[in-house]
Amino acid sequence: MQNTASRRLNRITSHLTSQTIGNRIASTSAKRSIEEKPSIDQVPSKSSAHKLASESKNIIWDCSQTYRYWIPIQTRWSDNDQYGHMNNAYYYHLFDTVANRFLIEKCTPANSSAPMAFVVSSDCTYLRPVGFPTPLLIGLATEHIGRSSVRWRFGLWPARLDSSNQGEAGCAAFGSFTHVFVDPQSHASVEMNPAVRSGASSLLISSMEGTSIQKNPKDKKKET
Repeated sequence: MQNTASRRLNRITSHLTSQTIGNRIASTSAKRSIEEKPSIDQVPSKSSAHKLASESKNIIWDCSQTYRYWIPIQTRWSDNDQYGHMNNAYYYHLFDTVANRFLIEKCTPANSSAPMAFVVSSDCTYLRPVGFPTPLLIGLATEHIGRSSVRWRFGLWPARLDSSNQGEAGCAAFGSFTHVFVDPQSHASVEMNPAVRSGASSLLISSMEGTSIQKNPKDKKKET
C-alpha cells in the first residue's frame, strides 16, 4: 500500500513541479493557491480509498489514499517563524482554505440565505516540519456527517521528493475540524443544506458509526 501511495504522490508532485510550482516561486504574486489543480488521474482514486476503509476498522490519516479532494498551495516567506519552518498556527489557515474552497466549488447553494458554517472544534498532529519555499499538497476527506454538522479530515504533504532516500516525502501533518451549520440571524444550529450534504458525502470515508480511528501507524506497530 505504501508503494502505491508513493507512486500516486510522485505523479502529483511531477505534474505540479513541471507545470506550476516553478512559475509560482518566480512570481511576485501574493496569491497563495496555485490555480492549476492535479488532474483526476493523479490523485488517490475513490476505489482505493473505499478499499482502505473496508479492509480495516482503522483509518490511517497520514496515508494519501484516504483523501478524495486535493489542492496545491505554495508556502510564503511570511509563513516561516523564527525557527525556519511554518508556524503551527498556519496549518489551520490552510485547512480552513481547503474546506472552504471545496464548499465553494462543490457545495454552493442556490440562494444566498443558506446557513453559515461555524468551526466548533479543531486539531492537528504535526509529524515533520515544512516551510517556505516548499510547495504543499493538502488532501480533504469527510469523517462524519450529522444533521447540522460535518467533520472534515485533512492531510498535508510537501509536494517534492525527499532527496535523501529518493522516495515519497512523508505526510507532514494531519488534522480535522468540525463545521456546524447555523442560521445567519439567530446562529442556532440548523439542518445542513442538501447541496452541502451531497458534496460532503462524496468525500465520506466510512459510514460506520463508532469506527476506531488509527491516527498514527506507529502506535499500531507497538501493539503487534
